[in-house]
Amino acid sequence: MDFIIRNVEEKDLKEIAELCINDWKMAYRGFIDDEYLDSLDANEKYERYKKNYQEGHFIVAANDERVLGFCRYSDENMDNPDDDEIDCELCALYVNWDDRNLGIGAALVNFVMNYFRSIGKSKMIIWCFEDNEKGRGFYEKMGGKAIGFKEVDRGGKIYREIGYLYEL
Repeated sequence: MDFIIRNVEEKDLKEIAELCINDWKMAYRGFIDDEYLDSLDANEKYERYKKNYQEGHFIVAANDERVLGFCRYSDENMDNPDDDEIDCELCALYVNWDDRNLGIGAALVNFVMNYFRSIGKSKMIIWCFEDNEKGRGFYEKMGGKAIGFKEVDRGGKIYREIGYLYEL
């Protein structure tokens, strides 16, 4: 499948919000609480993405018909900006559930890593739910090295995420 990677446009935001919510419901069912997953709302996500869109560092993989995937990234370590070792982060990566295994996720990650290299960054982190075996396998295949864990609250329940470090 042919696609391009480009900056998010305002017209993409509703589609991205729906893609994200659908991805959460498909990928995380079984280890994230069903009640929380069922409560996710594309309109709320859309409002949040309007802010992210204005901040930049928000890209999509798209073809002529639709958005296939997207990611957001930051020129700093969002969780721990005082950490001098990790200097950038891939904050979100989603690929339409039906378009997985087409190289879209890898293309988005490589785009972001190349961008970070071009501005002199050296170590990127990505966080993934510990129980997300498919996601973890992908990040490991892409060269990430597990470096630690953190806890996150989703719907009043605590989940562990694992951090993957990429040497750029």
